[in-house]
Amino acid sequence: MKTFRYFYLLTALMTFSACGDDEETQIQVPETDFTHVKIDAMVGRSSLFTRSNPMGETAKQSEFNKGDKLSVNNGRTHVVYTMGDDGWTATGEGLKWEEFPTTFQAYYPAAEGVSFQSFTLPADQASAEKIALADYMTSTRKIDAMPGEGKLILDMARQTARVIVNVSGVDASLGGSLSSMKIYSQYASIPASGTATTIASYVSGHTYAALVVPGEGSDNQVFLELTTANGTKKTVTGIRATTAGKSYAYNIYVGENSIELSEPIVTDWEEGSTLPGDLQEIEKPIAPGYYVKPTATGNASGTDWENAMGANELRDLLKRQSAEELDGKTIYLAGGEYPLVTNELTTGIELGGKMVITLQGGYNPQSEGKSVTDRNIQAYVTSFTNTASLNAITRMFKLGTDLDITFNGITLDGKYKKDQNGHLRGIQVEGCTLNMNNCVIKNFNTGAVDNGDGQGSALRLNAGFIKLNKVEIIDNVGPSRGTINLNCGDNGYSFFNNCLFKGNIIRLYWGVAIQSNGNACINNTTIYNNKSENTTGQCATINGSGNVLFVNSTIYHNKELISKEMGIYRYEGTNNLQFMNSIIVSSNATVPTFKQENGQCTSKGYNVSQNTTGFATNENDNLINGPWSFNYNNGVCEWNAPSDMHFATKSAVTSVVRAYKTDNFPTMGQDFANWLGDDLGKDQNGNIRNPNKMLPGAYDPGL
Repeated sequence: MKTFRYFYLLTALMTFSACGDDEETQIQVPETDFTHVKIDAMVGRSSLFTRSNPMGETAKQSEFNKGDKLSVNNGRTHVVYTMGDDGWTATGEGLKWEEFPTTFQAYYPAAEGVSFQSFTLPADQASAEKIALADYMTSTRKIDAMPGEGKLILDMARQTARVIVNVSGVDASLGGSLSSMKIYSQYASIPASGTATTIASYVSGHTYAALVVPGEGSDNQVFLELTTANGTKKTVTGIRATTAGKSYAYNIYVGENSIELSEPIVTDWEEGSTLPGDLQEIEKPIAPGYYVKPTATGNASGTDWENAMGANELRDLLKRQSAEELDGKTIYLAGGEYPLVTNELTTGIELGGKMVITLQGGYNPQSEGKSVTDRNIQAYVTSFTNTASLNAITRMFKLGTDLDITFNGITLDGKYKKDQNGHLRGIQVEGCTLNMNNCVIKNFNTGAVDNGDGQGSALRLNAGFIKLNKVEIIDNVGPSRGTINLNCGDNGYSFFNNCLFKGNIIRLYWGVAIQSNGNACINNTTIYNNKSENTTGQCATINGSGNVLFVNSTIYHNKELISKEMGIYRYEGTNNLQFMNSIIVSSNATVPTFKQENGQCTSKGYNVSQNTTGFATNENDNLINGPWSFNYNNGVCEWNAPSDMHFATKSAVTSVVRAYKTDNFPTMGQDFANWLGDDLGKDQNGNIRNPNKMLPGAYDPGL
């Protein structure tokens, strides 16, 4: 639907008085009806659309500013009209009604470099006056005969799109707020042309806005450029597609090591919905959904924080699996514990069907109304927990076909101790798309479950797609074949970024941290000090036959915790296991890097390893003799590189990632690179890497 603004071109009656000799009063008649054209765009006209106060309050949006200029032409004459105290005034004599048919064209703003055919987007939109000049509109109207009362109505259609970004929170370590935000337009001019343009956006409070040239979107171009209160600079890559006359409203949360940008709420940019006053009254891009606290408040309907659902109501809502209730909804969760597995609900939560759902934690329990601005996932930890007895055979979540679900700022806590043998898996994926951001999966235990059924105590992927960003998988226990079991074959794939596997235990054999029999791409991930209790040498840190790409990651195999006979990585596949700029080492340098059962493990260069048995090395690899010296801190293995190392460049790593593919997923590497965005140029904790000198592994202080 196009959005229009209306202008009126009104003719003025020109009259004169004629006096007879007999002093009889003469009737005044126009010399020529509807000769000169005047513009009437005053407030209150029934058809009047608003114009040049895109930052104004609703009433102000129905007015033109003094000094606004509108260009109108009839194919022969071009006239600029200016808004003044007495309405619109033409420059010179103005337009006239002269012949029919006549085609009128108009555009706003009538400024230097602007025409009916073209417009260059202003890069400075930092004030109400400046952003008004970016609100480019055009209209064409053909008139076949004199309109009634000489009115010419021009329907002014917006040719730009509006982008609104509301800052829902900034991590305290970054100063707690932003000092600036620049919004990028994909193109510089209309018609769409030129390179991406950086816009100094209009700002008030925590909300930023800019008008942009519509475009099809670009996954590789910077969309937002942020500067936090402490001077840290961050970017968001991926310009979204936009359409003229539409408004795109986002929420953004800026964390210490990651940025969460919501999907846009898209609306028609209509009369009365342009940006209100100081932006404090703006309709925030709060996705529809439910508000939840550990204990219900008010009427427990979930409509706001004063009437929040409790844990019981949340369980009931999820158990119903109603698309009408859940599809497109965000569930906002205040900090606290939410028992989802209980003695009354030992089967956990099962969800499936064509729905898109987001569960988002970390909100201050003292939040009021529908505010979602007070969010800190470290201060207000939100946990889904287990209170069932040890013999309950279950999983916390079973996620079925067609579901698209996101966990954001959530801890899944099985509540088991490592010396116990339990029956509880964290998540079982059966055909859905699972997204996890800033989450923890811990203390799940399937140690008492039969070997086959118990594989993947933290997460098991049987079919579907999982995308884990900044997820910690820690202190989980299973019988065999991985704390995370990627058992999907060619029925899906997995993306991992900025993840940590630590302290997980396998009671029996094969893969400890990961069992990979599917397709996976892994970046900036640390796998450290995971344990096998098997003493016969049938374990490896990672095991499987899947197609896997590792970049910028660290795998540390502790021989005191895992038997050395099977190597660090036991590979049963054919020919598509690749490593680049990663560290694959053991506490004992004699442990083989890979145990080959089939195929080939290929280095794409710049890896650090010790015993290269089973590894097709690259001339740019960094082989070391003896132990690898490092310090484990804050989820990464910190180390100092020797001066004679071979260092990768960001462009080289990006090329390898984008080129990676499998038979069933020929664009898998490209999709992974697009998903990672700027994170290919950062380390696991968000430090900016030197693009010309990247340190191998998940840690990089920026050389």
